[in-house]
Amino acid sequence: MKVHIVTEGNRIKMRISEKILKYNQTPIEYSLSYGQRNDVDINFYVCYNVFANFQKSKVKDIGYVTHVHNNSITDHEKDLGKPFSLFDRLDGYLHMGSKTLKFFDSSKYNRVVYGGCELENFKPTITLGIMQNGEVVGKGTKFLIDLANSTNLANFKFIFCGVGWESVLNTFKEKKVRYNYLTNISYDNFQSVYEQIDYLLIPSMWEGGPMAVLEAMACKLPIISADTGWVREIAPGSLLFEPGKIEQLKTILQLIETREFISYHNVEDFSYKAFCDRLQDCFHNILNN
Repeated sequence: MKVHIVTEGNRIKMRISEKILKYNQTPIEYSLSYGQRNDVDINFYVCYNVFANFQKSKVKDIGYVTHVHNNSITDHEKDLGKPFSLFDRLDGYLHMGSKTLKFFDSSKYNRVVYGGCELENFKPTITLGIMQNGEVVGKGTKFLIDLANSTNLANFKFIFCGVGWESVLNTFKEKKVRYNYLTNISYDNFQSVYEQIDYLLIPSMWEGGPMAVLEAMACKLPIISADTGWVREIAPGSLLFEPGKIEQLKTILQLIETREFISYHNVEDFSYKAFCDRLQDCFHNILNN
């Protein structure tokens, strides 16, 4: 099947057109230009203004409707030179969303085709803050090194405050774990750090407090902590693991990933690949009817 994309060459219409070409994995052979062709199966119009010069082609002419200004064709025509007066000469329409369906000839082919988005460029990052001194024995340096050596942390970013984390960061760099090391933050400015993180992480083997738990609670931050010091007593809603037990922390991190990625998984069907697949189904239906 050959589909020729006709577009204006600017803004969202050109972007959609170019992404179809880039992400298409269907057997459809696409081409793209400002003008229509008569040596293809379908002319697919991802545009508006070009309809002012529209002439019915010898093949199927299908329009892709992104939006209508103010939900009114009359208002839209004021801006775009009455393109909708020519829409009735098309063989059918695909719509970005359902709101425009009511403006078009219901006797012709009308379908909503959602998408797409370059989802591979957008994933949530879960930021963990560590607000303590790594120079003190038992504060978790070896534990974090072992964690990085044994765990896929691709969806996490770590922010370290204090000093003494160089050995951990060398391992993180080697394993390509993302991090920021904030060495010049005064205690008076810790609020700015808490604003950058999603969870406070306490990796210590032992603690008296730790005071960072109180600070995180005051900032309404959830806490992931070794079951040490007073954490269980003053922050009973914390996600706790036994000190030094990497597998228990891994389980917590996997739980967090599942929870934080719910919205991401909800949009996985709106990639450009899925968009191209839906276009293919529509074009097959159009040609077979």
